[in-house]
Amino acid sequence: MPVVDKDKVEPENVTRSALFSCQDALEAAPKVEVAQSWLQAAGVKRTEAHFAWLDEITEQWMRRRLGTPDILISAANERNVRSTIEAGYPPLQVYGTTGKNWQATLFRHIPIAEACSLCVPGEEVPSMPTLCATDTAGWSRAGDHEDDVALPFLSYAAGLMTAAEITKLAIAGRAVTRNRIFFDPCKPNLVTPVDLAKNQECSCRWRDMTVHEAVIKGSRFESLSANRST
Repeated sequence: MPVVDKDKVEPENVTRSALFSCQDALEAAPKVEVAQSWLQAAGVKRTEAHFAWLDEITEQWMRRRLGTPDILISAANERNVRSTIEAGYPPLQVYGTTGKNWQATLFRHIPIAEACSLCVPGEEVPSMPTLCATDTAGWSRAGDHEDDVALPFLSYAAGLMTAAEITKLAIAGRAVTRNRIFFDPCKPNLVTPVDLAKNQECSCRWRDMTVHEAVIKGSRFESLSANRST
């Protein structure tokens, strides 16, 4: 299981993830090393930690063994990472994000059958006027970086929804929910499933589906892609 990231643990990460401790933040430990240790302790022995941005190891991503990985948890949105991911004909993707309006959103992208990660609109559905993760704490550990602040439970909600969706896919062997789900604690209906349609202008519309089928062939969730949508 490869883990790719070039971030180091910052104080704001401690309240947003169960993986990171105050000691990790004090030591500015690489996130991939902390994640690798956590996975190995949980029984996942075959892990690879890549302290790099994905665009720095693009050749490795493009030349990976066919049928791997089974699933991609693409919990990032910087450095044009979505384009890098999609250029490599990715497998099933599941990830959660936090929004500016007290939201957490789950996304699922079944290759070929569903919208890709570049089909996602740039703005989330408007909800509450309260913003999240747009201000700073006013202090920094090293003096050259101000920590941003956010509601910790939203990050946990995004992670929990991601884990739940992967569990459902693994148990049911099929997609049993829509491919975009909003969690909004400020609304009567906490969870709102919404269909994410393919963007007619997205580059995935001109992707060679035969090549994509060959790249994901042999992966655990390959069969989910059999139900193509137009």
